[in-house]
Amino acid sequence: FVLAAALIVTRRVTRHRSMQVAILICTAVVLPSYSNPIYIAFWFGVALAWLRSVVVFDLPWMLATPLLLIAIYLLGYSPNVLGYNSSINYYAWVPSGNVIYLHSLASTLLIIAVTFSPPLRQKLDGTIGRMLGRYSFPVYLVHLLVIFSAGVAAFVLLHPLIGYAGAQFASIAIS
Repeated sequence: FVLAAALIVTRRVTRHRSMQVAILICTAVVLPSYSNPIYIAFWFGVALAWLRSVVVFDLPWMLATPLLLIAIYLLGYSPNVLGYNSSINYYAWVPSGNVIYLHSLASTLLIIAVTFSPPLRQKLDGTIGRMLGRYSFPVYLVHLLVIFSAGVAAFVLLHPLIGYAGAQFASIAIS
């Protein structure tokens, strides 16, 4: 559903349809996130694809750098993380709730900072960045198959022979 929505919203959207697409994305974000908050990250991705297809602009480095630092700071949040001094909590301002929403927002800010900023984007346009980009989606598609086939098979076969911990370690290493 997410990939179909991404295809729809990135196809030659006119300015008149932009508001309709924005409403579609907002509705699609809110409804599935009630059943499981992890889905909101996929919809943030659709919103970014739509934004990239409608608006072409470059973020100046003076805006991209703080955005990048904010994203990294927010990605460091965990409900049980305190500062170096246990009496100081650097995340005290964050309301209690599901951390997935905060991390999804931080990831979105990170992607915006990197993809809309020419200096940061150029760092990823090198040989290594292109290779990672070329192989990331195929690896994403097959990683669960590898984990669920080779990794589980190793665990099931080795558990009676070397015990739980050994089979778990071997399964992770094989995966």
